[in-house]
Amino acid sequence: MSDPPLPQPPRQSALRTAAAGLIGNVLEWFDFAVYGYFASDIGRLFFPAEDPTASTLLSYAVFLLGFILGSASAFAVSQVLGPAEAAAWGWRVPFVASREDRGAAA
Repeated sequence: MSDPPLPQPPRQSALRTAAAGLIGNVLEWFDFAVYGYFASDIGRLFFPAEDPTASTLLSYAVFLLGFILGSASAFAVSQVLGPAEAAAWGWRVPFVASREDRGAAA
């Protein structure tokens, strides 16, 4: 006895998909731009103030770590799930994984 076929989700227009991707990328890059702009202030507030150069470099190191972990976690999750499962999940896996990384860093 075979299982009945699963209902297919309604198709989304290519324009709507592209617009959603554009909005997500703009928000992501805006987040990084704001952090980069305020890196010296963040370094002064959250890292040792004795050496301003070290505090700014540590602030930029956190910035770089967030930039790298977003892509690395998406890659790792896709390797764990396998190509077919990762494709079935689509954007949700990298989105959730990168948000969890940033939440853990905070």
